[in-house]
Order: sequence, then C-alpha cells, then structure tokens
Amino acid sequence: MKKSILYSLLVIAIAFTGCQNTKIDPVNDTTNQDRVESDGFAISNYTKEINVTKIDDTYPIDFTLSKYDVPLKEETVAIKVFNDKYGEMVESFVATDINGKGHFKYLSPHKFPTAGTTIYITYLIVLEEEGEDKDSDKVTEKKFLEAPVRINFR
Repeated sequence: MKKSILYSLLVIAIAFTGCQNTKIDPVNDTTNQDRVESDGFAISNYTKEINVTKIDDTYPIDFTLSKYDVPLKEETVAIKVFNDKYGEMVESFVATDINGKGHFKYLSPHKFPTAGTTIYITYLIVLEEEGEDKDSDKVTEKKFLEAPVRINFR
C-alpha cells in the first residue's frame, strides 16, 4: 500500500514538472560534476553522458543514491518525461538496491534527430523524510533531487 501511494505521488510530481526541457542552462549544467547533492542526499557515480550511435538500441543509465554517504536502499527513482522523438526509457521507475544503486535503460529512437543534436534528460528523485511538527504530529517532507544526463546523437 505504501509503495502504491509513493508511486502515485511520484507520477503526480512528474506530471506537475511537465515535459522535460531538452535544453539546459549552461551556467547551471551539472553534467560535469561527480555528484549532485541537496540536504545531505546525493546522487553519485551516475551516468552523465550517452553517445547514441545506433537506432533502437539500449544504453544503461546508472547511479548511486545516498544520504550523508550512507546508501539508500529501496528508494524509488524516476526519469522526468521527455519528448519521445528522442527515445524512451524502458522503465519509468526503478528502486535502488541494498547498496543504493539503481539502473535505468534508455532506448534510442527509431529515427535519429539531426546529427549533432544534444538533449538532456533528468533523474527525478522524490525522497520522503518523516519528522514531527510543533504539535508532535508526524509530517512527511518531500525532497526533489535532480541530476541531468546529456544525450548526444552522432
């Protein structure tokens, strides 16, 4: 039950973020960083770039998720929606293993975009932290952590 609620919230979060912009602000481009961090959470050892050379071929997208450098197991991770003319994800959601590692598969499009085209897709991780408010009620805080993947069509 808890997992189905989490998946529902993740789908809603993705819907609210809209289709992924295929351009990225060069000032805030984090694809050259080894990790993306926020409030102690981090995505590291992640696939930052894919050079697509074949149509209808799969490419791995790997990452490690941690909090204060402790691997997070069984956390649900999604890829933001992006224009399907650039390919698709074999799975939209994955769960991290006991070592905090997760694996997506990107499927290249049936028809290549213009040679030299570069797009960005983004991991979207919704992390829930339980805490207590001033009235000692349990509250759940949602955190979003994003890491871009550069996809180059050659």
